[in-house]
Amino acid sequence: LYGKRQSEAQLLRIASSPIRTAYCTLDQAPKSQNWELARRLSEMEIECYVVTLPPGKDPADLGRAAVLDLALRAPRWSEEAALLSQLEDL
Repeated sequence: LYGKRQSEAQLLRIASSPIRTAYCTLDQAPKSQNWELARRLSEMEIECYVVTLPPGKDPADLGRAAVLDLALRAPRWSEEAALLSQLEDL
């Protein structure tokens, strides 16, 4: 998922689709927004990974290969992973 944020209608549309895995990659958003999006989607039975972009970059800046590399290394959403991410920011 790209962009700055998703509406509730968009999330419900994703949840009602055959999509069962999502990579959350919000442009220029605080890391906490990515983790919150992943939490909401996981509550809808979607497996989520949180992709952290380099500061000041968005997927278009990086190119497909770099974004795919980040996605492959992205952590899967869990309560523990979200808490660890918050602790890293302290």
